[in-house]
Amino acid sequence: MLSVLKKVHVSLSELNWWLNSRKTWLKNTCWSPPDYPGIKVNINGSWLEGQNRMGFGGVIRDSVGR
Repeated sequence: MLSVLKKVHVSLSELNWWLNSRKTWLKNTCWSPPDYPGIKVNINGSWLEGQNRMGFGGVIRDSVGR
């Protein structure tokens, strides 16, 4: 039982660290519009090597965020 409690404690510590680092990332990340009449294309992708899976997405916005 003691080893299970230690693992739970470590997992909670890691979760707290991750949540705190995510808050910092969210505070420092924001979208900035392009100059008029331009558009901005934001894309991102991910690859899970062990599962041979990938995903990607994107957003296109004009100078007022539409």
